[in-house]
Amino acid sequence: LIDLFVFNVKQNTIRQISNDLYDETYPVFLKGSNAFVFSSNRNVDTLFAPQVTLSSLKDNTNLFVYNPTISTTKVKQLTNTQYHESNPVSISATEIAYTQNETGVYNLMSLNISTGETKLLTNYQQDILQFDISYNKNFSFTMINKCREKLFINHTINFDTDIAKPNFTPRKEAHNFIDNIFNST
Repeated sequence: LIDLFVFNVKQNTIRQISNDLYDETYPVFLKGSNAFVFSSNRNVDTLFAPQVTLSSLKDNTNLFVYNPTISTTKVKQLTNTQYHESNPVSISATEIAYTQNETGVYNLMSLNISTGETKLLTNYQQDILQFDISYNKNFSFTMINKCREKLFINHTINFDTDIAKPNFTPRKEAHNFIDNIFNST
């Protein structure tokens, strides 16, 4: 049970934003805004959902935006996939980058919040574990390389180009195979 809180340093106050069985992780404020994006396994757009049961929780995570100037109880779902989408980073007030594991490997995606347009930005064979994007859109990240976590600094990413989606990795193919076995009975 991971809930959202806002800490106001200037006023020395804490305000709870969510209080339910859903997990909300990786909150990040959008640049120049009071709104923030977070990753969650929720399937409702209400922040306080008391009728949730453990069996109704999803195994995937999607991205949501919360803007307290629009509503204090509602969120807007930004993505709706069966994959894990997490680690959002604000590029601007209307664009974020995040990781998604559609192929079985966490790669970098971008999302235009205004249009809903998503783009695949990387096609690595190893998971991006953590990442950040600088003010001039240079991309730094960590991933496992030769059995060690390594830091890669200042890679240039073209945010205007959607690269071709790769085939599933062996890890994803094995996962799909196992899912098919259990779902066919």
